[in-house]
Amino acid sequence: MRRFRRILLAFVAILIAGGALYGVAWLITARNVNHVFAATAAAQMCAGLFISGRTQDEVYAESFVKKPPRQRIYDSFTIDVDRERGRVSVSNRLIAPIIAAYAGDRGCVLFPDGVTEASFEQTPLQATPRKT
Repeated sequence: MRRFRRILLAFVAILIAGGALYGVAWLITARNVNHVFAATAAAQMCAGLFISGRTQDEVYAESFVKKPPRQRIYDSFTIDVDRERGRVSVSNRLIAPIIAAYAGDRGCVLFPDGVTEASFEQTPLQATPRKT
């Protein structure tokens, strides 16, 4: 009987440890997926608003792929638009805000995590003549 108890306790301990490991792995994966989708959403929204001149509703309706499970991820985002500064911030409860900013001739740029200001001077780009 003691041997059966030890085997049962070992089995339960393995199940608990495996479940905890699976939970941590799921959380890390979910965070990474949300981060990638948020960066994509920020870039698409920035380009749609500040380059194409569309409204936020038009960009969301026309540029975001809204098939399961993507729609559930996109619907979880909070999208903040600062038209004055030419910025879009996308976040949800799993990730810090992802910021995309309109940078003139450079289009829209994504800022690295934790960065809120451009680290380059916005100067006009010079067109390079094509070689024929």
